[in-house]
Amino acid sequence: MNYKSVILALLLSYTHALATTPPLLKKYHILEKKLPHVPLGKFPTPIKEVTAEYPSTNVKHIFIKQDTLGGGICNTQILPCSSFLRKLEFLLADMIMLQASTALTDGIAGELSAFESSWYCKPYLTQNTLMLTYPQQKNTATQDILIELCKKINTNCLCFSSKAEKYKAMLIYARVCANNKEPHPYLIPHYGSTEIGNIGFVNAAFELNDQLKKLKIPTPNTIYIPFYDEGAAAGLILGCKAAGLESIVIPIILNNKQCDTSKFLSMIQKTNKALHHIDPSFPLFAFTIDDVILKYQQTLSWHECIAQALNDNPQPQSTLLLWDTQPDLDAYHTLFSELLKNL
Repeated sequence: MNYKSVILALLLSYTHALATTPPLLKKYHILEKKLPHVPLGKFPTPIKEVTAEYPSTNVKHIFIKQDTLGGGICNTQILPCSSFLRKLEFLLADMIMLQASTALTDGIAGELSAFESSWYCKPYLTQNTLMLTYPQQKNTATQDILIELCKKINTNCLCFSSKAEKYKAMLIYARVCANNKEPHPYLIPHYGSTEIGNIGFVNAAFELNDQLKKLKIPTPNTIYIPFYDEGAAAGLILGCKAAGLESIVIPIILNNKQCDTSKFLSMIQKTNKALHHIDPSFPLFAFTIDDVILKYQQTLSWHECIAQALNDNPQPQSTLLLWDTQPDLDAYHTLFSELLKNL
């Protein structure tokens, strides 16, 4: 182990000592010993009751899990948080454990997850190369600032007009590393949806379970979560099962996006197997295609989808929880602008 790796290992141990142990690791002590974790966000995120905002529905309680408020602190203000940050807490720890000093992040220009990879990984890595695709729709002014932030934080922030161009560049990058006999960078896929990353949302389900008991909130009959991030939904379904929550998790698929149900089921199963491999006391569940309930919406926004889902809800007097993972980036325009000026 080289000098830098020793420093990183000590830093990881120090952050472990300072942080509250994640609830998943509290439950499974072998995971606590073997599964590294770096605290980055402000968790647990709050739960807010919003029943009064939906007077036309017949449900008894409606709560929002405000994951968008889970970002780190910058200039005494809380940064917005996407679903990626929960995953990055485990991905970054995995990088440190593997002594990886460089990373390659796949993403979309202007998305919060690309900024989060840049911002939170900077103290730990010598280089984090971002390979980003420009979105099909024109970016907002805030998204343009996020792109500039990524470029300023990272010496290598490359933007491409198509996924084909981006993936070709990734292959070339890998060949250059191989030819130069350099270690291949740690690959962070879009939204960090890997078996290790998805554990962030398995842990989130245990976090929710603790909050429900502490706040004396009834167990939700249904939990809705946006499906733009498959790994978050997969981890949450697995986590609710492992935590003993009888809630039905329904991912809402937006904007005509297609879902390969078998592939999504496989993602749940692989995350389950990864946890069981690390800690055999973590149960292996017999998930089937019947455990995957997806709700499709055509062109509605996430919040419009929620209103529609509530109207469609067949269970009167039930309790629903909406897992909000999409912050309004324009609300943070001033914060990002100031951050860009001060870098």
